[in-house]
Order: sequence, then structure tokens, then C-alpha cells
Amino acid sequence: MRTKIFDCVRMKDKIQEEIYQDIKDLPPAEQIAYYQKAIQAFAQLSEKFARIQRAKTT
Repeated sequence: MRTKIFDCVRMKDKIQEEIYQDIKDLPPAEQIAYYQKAIQAFAQLSEKFARIQRAKTT
């Protein structure tokens, strides 16, 4: 039997619960701002990763 090193579903559930705890008491406008901020952070991280990958291939 294989031992799981990484449990994707457990990680998703944990992150989802953390987000819920962060936003559960926020009004809708602030919830939207929370997600917009997260999207911007992801976009920056994604661009940084893309630059690193491009540098490796050139």
C-alpha cells in the first residue's frame, strides 16, 4: 500500500476553511476586495514564475 505524501483534497479543504474564517464577517464589498487582492497577488507570483522560466530557457 502506498503512503500519501501529499493530500490535495485535504489541502484544498484547509485553505478553503482559512479563507472562510478570514471573510465570514466581512460585508460583501470587503469580500470582493479580499478576492481581488488575492487575485493580484497570484498574478504577481505567476508573472515572477514566468520570468524565471523564461530566463532558464534563454
